[in-house]
Amino acid sequence: MNPITSGRRPLLTFKRSERGASAILVAISALVLMGFAALAIDSGILFSDRRQQQSAADGGGLAAVQFARTEVTAKCPSAAASNLAACRGAEEAIAVVNGTLDNRYSDADWLACTDPAPLPFVSSLSPCITYVDNGLQEARVRLPGTDVKTPFGGVIGMNSASVGAFAHAKVDIGASADVLPFAIGPTGASQAQSCLFAQATSNLDILPCDGNDSGNFGKLDLSLYGNSTLGTPRICGNASPQTKMGVNVATGADHTFEVASKTAGTVNEVSNCPIIPNPVDNIPVQTGNAAQGISDGLFYGVSSPALEGRIMCKDGDAGELAGKTSPACESVWNQFPERLDDTPLWDYINPGNDLGSGACNPLGISDRAGMETCMVEWKTIGSPGNPLFTEAIPTAPRFAAVPVLNADPSGGTGTYDIIDFKPIYIETIYMKCNANSCDTIHSPGESNPTPPGCPNPVTPLTSHCGVPGNGNANAIEALTSFMLDLDMLPDSVADNFPSAPGTTVFNLYK
Repeated sequence: MNPITSGRRPLLTFKRSERGASAILVAISALVLMGFAALAIDSGILFSDRRQQQSAADGGGLAAVQFARTEVTAKCPSAAASNLAACRGAEEAIAVVNGTLDNRYSDADWLACTDPAPLPFVSSLSPCITYVDNGLQEARVRLPGTDVKTPFGGVIGMNSASVGAFAHAKVDIGASADVLPFAIGPTGASQAQSCLFAQATSNLDILPCDGNDSGNFGKLDLSLYGNSTLGTPRICGNASPQTKMGVNVATGADHTFEVASKTAGTVNEVSNCPIIPNPVDNIPVQTGNAAQGISDGLFYGVSSPALEGRIMCKDGDAGELAGKTSPACESVWNQFPERLDDTPLWDYINPGNDLGSGACNPLGISDRAGMETCMVEWKTIGSPGNPLFTEAIPTAPRFAAVPVLNADPSGGTGTYDIIDFKPIYIETIYMKCNANSCDTIHSPGESNPTPPGCPNPVTPLTSHCGVPGNGNANAIEALTSFMLDLDMLPDSVADNFPSAPGTTVFNLYK
């Protein structure tokens, strides 16, 4: 045997084997690459569909809380009163989802849908559209889910994959526009100062609490929905009026409102409790004596739930209202360490608003009469684009909103439509009054004589002669406020006021 020839044969054999192995490796690599490509394509399809479904769920969640209101429709007839509000929200949520996904889900799909983590209150249209039962201000929308075809997944035995999405939405109510339960009609809303509340005009004949023509004196019977964010309880109808009034004054209303006839249907809190639609535009006046409840809400506080008075200070902070502060506080006798907010409205005047006459120079204002003069002159000659007050005014515990009703409330019973909302600044408190003699009058920022005490009789110009809690005061006798105009406020404040876009924020949380 030729040693050279015999030495080459193994070499030739080895090279042929190598070429065969390489072919196998190339084939395997090609399959792997094709698999990765198929996986990438299928994953892209699934991801794209998941993104569409999440967008649909987000829109559905927002619609569920935004449209949870009473309105007669084919799917939500008026007969379904116990579930009407949730049905409307669910109906709108389904419409938004189907509009986003080209009507992918049928009514049967929604009814057959299951949610592993539903909220307590389930809508009648789908077990996958559920609410927190706090006035239906928190909703969860879970889509029925879709089996999405995977074009290349069949290679590994996976012809489709299940894709779904959910969203959790919630109503946030801005603290800059707390709605207080005082009934103001067109007459009171047009004045510089109005009487928010008075026991009886015969007991106090002092402007602006000298008659229904100069104030409205009505107390609104606002239901408490049980808002988990604000920590309010559910109190519907006429149950526990003192607690309800106290909580309403301390925190503001715990649900949203809107101007009447802004949307179709009847949306009120008179006939929809405990499943209450959101928002409401129709409010009853409270009967009976609410004086103690107003006193509790302003300064004494509410025991259950535990809430401090709206205008009480502790360590420079007023009560438990988020974002509310008191630059000036005054000691309250016999209730140390409690103090009362003593910040006057003129502390929030925007610099440069002296109007040439100096009427709105905060350094020149020392009482409510001077503040009223400023407001009247500003409305006459104020310059456009230069608001009277600064952006800090929403942080004041005395700043809030009241609904303007379609008529001046005449006392007693009655139900009124909301036609507008008015910014207010809580001003003078009268306590322990008999005719024109009051043991305690408190106007923020005004001088407190020594020894404290009110002249007899009290005159319309009497300002500050005591503070609540001096051992001689009990329930409130009367309460006044400055009535502000929206154009007096900076745009950042006015744009977040009731009836203005952005007042109620519908936020996605999950």
